[in-house]
Amino acid sequence: MQQTDRIDPNKNSVFGKRLKWIESLSIATRKRHCPVRAKYLDKDICEVTEYLVPTRELQYDRYSQTRAHGRDQHHVAKLAREMQHDGQDEGICSAVLQDEESNFYLAVRWGNQRATAVEYLNEQGGNSIKGCPTGHIWVNVYDFVPSERVKLQTIENNLGKSKKLNSKEQNVDQLKNAYHNGDFDEDGQKFINLSQVKQVEIMTRYIKGYMGSNVPKPAILINEFYSQNRTTLPTDTCSYTEHQDHWNLHESARNLKFEKAGMKNNSIHVATAKYIQCHNNKGFNHGSQVQSLEQHKVDIGLGTIPHPNTTTIMIASAPLGHTSNQTKLDDYRNLFVESVKKLNRQFFKSDDLLIIDELYWMPQTKTEKANAKSGVKSWPKHYKGKQQLS
Repeated sequence: MQQTDRIDPNKNSVFGKRLKWIESLSIATRKRHCPVRAKYLDKDICEVTEYLVPTRELQYDRYSQTRAHGRDQHHVAKLAREMQHDGQDEGICSAVLQDEESNFYLAVRWGNQRATAVEYLNEQGGNSIKGCPTGHIWVNVYDFVPSERVKLQTIENNLGKSKKLNSKEQNVDQLKNAYHNGDFDEDGQKFINLSQVKQVEIMTRYIKGYMGSNVPKPAILINEFYSQNRTTLPTDTCSYTEHQDHWNLHESARNLKFEKAGMKNNSIHVATAKYIQCHNNKGFNHGSQVQSLEQHKVDIGLGTIPHPNTTTIMIASAPLGHTSNQTKLDDYRNLFVESVKKLNRQFFKSDDLLIIDELYWMPQTKTEKANAKSGVKSWPKHYKGKQQLS
């Protein structure tokens, strides 16, 4: 990032006036390292001035760093105890703004849970941060242009120390905020108009740059982002529900209608036969998926003995990054099929059974989708039985 994204009080008279106001409001100042700014500016040390101000001056607006999934009250209580006994190591970041009557006020930008913890302390019999008068809190001033706010909040939510790291759901919310803030637009083009490959590249770069080690697998977050924004951001990656709907429409003649896409017990019984539908849109994994597939194949009433009259149907689609052209898609599918064959040779060999009996590919290119829709031609390939899958 460029340091020019920060506001220079010597060149911005309005910002300079706001600094003078908070200086007059504070009863003490100190210098502290800011890990958020250091990460953003790619520096080892980034020192900021912090001001000890009345807690009542803090306000929240729609740009405050609220967590859409709510505050963790146990974590807030833990923070309160820590600050009462150890002090406040890091200040709340707040913007100094003016209302319609030109009165200055502080609007929180990040550190909401710490601010809540201090409010909690003040309400508990007038307790306070160690070394501070009751009703006071340390803050530093937001000194970046407004467009950088979401990036900085994303960094703060994913830094370690004593703070609670973002969950996957909260980081998906951060991606949504960044998207709506225009952080994913590139070279004058709106994110929604970019190719999916380019979109993934931009989001991966954003996750690695601002969420860091808290998100070791960006693809999981990106897939979830797409699944929650499918109506506004069309994608070539198919959800489990889309898998199931496609099967129910195009395989209606088999009278095997599934209704619990993505659930462990997505199975139906026809006479004495059992049919299980499972899904894959992330790539074949010989660990977690194998374990669940193996359990699917086992008849609960017979302990660990494979059920001889059970058919497991896997519906698969290629994940992000493999659908940009037909060659990539074909390569992915071929490797996937080989993985399934290898798995079928390894498991239940003595029982002469397959762990996956059918592999059903979703149409993902424009041509494949058109063929499937018209019914003139089948989708890419439907593998069935031992001859094709062992």
